[in-house]
Amino acid sequence: MKTNRHEYEGLRLHTAVNIDYLYTLHYFEHFKDYAFEAESHNFWELVYLDNGELILEIEGNKNRFLLHHGQIALIPPNIGHNFISTEKHYDLFVISFSSKSFAMNVLNRKLIYLSSYNQRYIIGQILYEARKSFKKPLSVLSFSKIELKEENTQYTLSIIKKLLELLLVDMLRNYNKSFSSVLLRKDFESYSADIINIIHFLRTNIYKKITLPEAARVINMSVSQAQKKFTKEVGKSIMMYFSELRIEEAKFLLRTENISLAEIAEQLHYHSVFHLSSRFKKITGMPPSRYLKSLQEMIDSSE
Repeated sequence: MKTNRHEYEGLRLHTAVNIDYLYTLHYFEHFKDYAFEAESHNFWELVYLDNGELILEIEGNKNRFLLHHGQIALIPPNIGHNFISTEKHYDLFVISFSSKSFAMNVLNRKLIYLSSYNQRYIIGQILYEARKSFKKPLSVLSFSKIELKEENTQYTLSIIKKLLELLLVDMLRNYNKSFSSVLLRKDFESYSADIINIIHFLRTNIYKKITLPEAARVINMSVSQAQKKFTKEVGKSIMMYFSELRIEEAKFLLRTENISLAEIAEQLHYHSVFHLSSRFKKITGMPPSRYLKSLQEMIDSSE
C-alpha cells in the first residue's frame, strides 16, 4: 500500500496568561457583618460576588465601590484593600495568585468587571475542584499553604491553574465589553446610598443605551426626584454624568485599541460619528482627531 506523505505546517500556540503560584482560594457563603482586615500583598486577588452586595475599599476610605451580584473585582499586587459588609447577606468567591504575564498589564487598567455566563461557569468549576480536594473548608480564612485531601488528587491544582488561566483569558477576550471602572475620587461618605447605586448602574451599563427613567427606577424614585437628588450631591445631571463616562471610555479606546471612530460610536451607542465627535469636543474641548494628535505628540516628545 502506497502511503502519501503530506507536509503540514504547525500553528504555534502561545500562552497568554500563565499562573505561577496559587496562594488562597475561598468561598464565603451567606456571610453578613463579617469584618475583613485591610491588607496588601505582592500577588493578585480576584473576587467574584456571587450574591448580595459588598463594599470594596481601595487604598483608604476615599475610594470605595459598592459591588453587586455578578461583578468581578481584580485587585493588582501591592494595592491596599478591604471588604466592608452592608446589611445584606452575601456570597463571595476569592482567589489569589501570582502571574508575571504581560497580558495582566491590560487587565490592570480596570478594577471591576461584569462577569459573563462563561466566566461564572469557570468559577463554578474552580469551586467544584477545590471543594472536592482541599483539606480545609473554603469558608475557613487561612494564611497557610493550601493542602489537598489525598495524594491522588494532585492533579487538582493543575486543573485549577488551567481554569484560572482560562478565566483571565476570557476576561481579556471580552475586555471592551466589560464594565470599565474609574475610582471614586470623592469621599464615599459624602454620597448617599441612592447616588452610589445610580453611579454603579451607569458605569455597569456604559456599553448599553439607557434612559433617565431607567436610572431613576434603580432607586425607586420619579425622574424629577432622582434628577434633583443626583444633581445636588454630584453637581451635574444624571445623563451628563453618563455622557462624561462614555467619553472617558471613548478616550480609553482611542488610546489602547486599533479600532475606528465609527466602531467606537457603535459600541457606545452614539447615533453617528458626528454625534460622538460633537459630544467629545463639548466635554473635552477638542475633537477626537486633535486628541489623537496630542497623544502622538506626547509619544514623539518622549522618544
